[in-house]
Amino acid sequence: MKYVLAVLTLSLVAMVNPLWAETAKTAAETVTAGEKVPEGAGTKAVDDSGKRSFTSKPTIEKNRTEGQEWFDKAYQASLAEKYDEAIELYKKAIGINPDFASAHANLGVTYMNKGRLKEALVTLQKAIDLDPQNAGTHYNLGLVYDKMGKLDEAILAYEKSIAINPGFARAYQNLGIAYFDKNLKSMAAECFYKAALLFDKEGETKSALQAYDALILTESTELEQALSEKLFPEQHQKK
Repeated sequence: MKYVLAVLTLSLVAMVNPLWAETAKTAAETVTAGEKVPEGAGTKAVDDSGKRSFTSKPTIEKNRTEGQEWFDKAYQASLAEKYDEAIELYKKAIGINPDFASAHANLGVTYMNKGRLKEALVTLQKAIDLDPQNAGTHYNLGLVYDKMGKLDEAILAYEKSIAINPGFARAYQNLGIAYFDKNLKSMAAECFYKAALLFDKEGETKSALQAYDALILTESTELEQALSEKLFPEQHQKK
């Protein structure tokens, strides 16, 4: 990343919290696979999978419960930055339930935190195959591509994340950085503008101001003025 990184960073990831992870139910019941989750412990937890129905047998339900236990332990290890331990624990959860999308997603994040980008890429793509409507997983895939210097692929991943969740401020933020690095300043400006408004709506003032500063770097005067009026209405009312 270039100069704009003095304002913004790509270090934030979306990790599925076990409290919002999938839980097994009996046949024909509807499962809520996750909703927007509050920020915590340095991660931005996002899972917009929505609702889906599936049929499960008692033996499968037992396996999913056991897999969840390993998932919970892995998540705690991840938060403690014990990444090697977390990787092995996520693998155990997946060994019990190979279709555990959230475990694949978080394993991909953990590989990324270890700098094992090729493994992160494969794992996140597997998670997307299992749960294609998870905005957070597409976002993390974008981060991996970004770290690999594959900006075009990163852009596609961020755009997919936003298509699933139009209110995903950090996806707009990182998409703006990718556009900026490709010298697509007007497109970057639009992303920073949207990110700033979303951050402001969420009460994340510092992030909103960072996005505003990034917008200034794009030299998009009209958008900068419009955003200034929205973020600092008191100043403009005095004029």
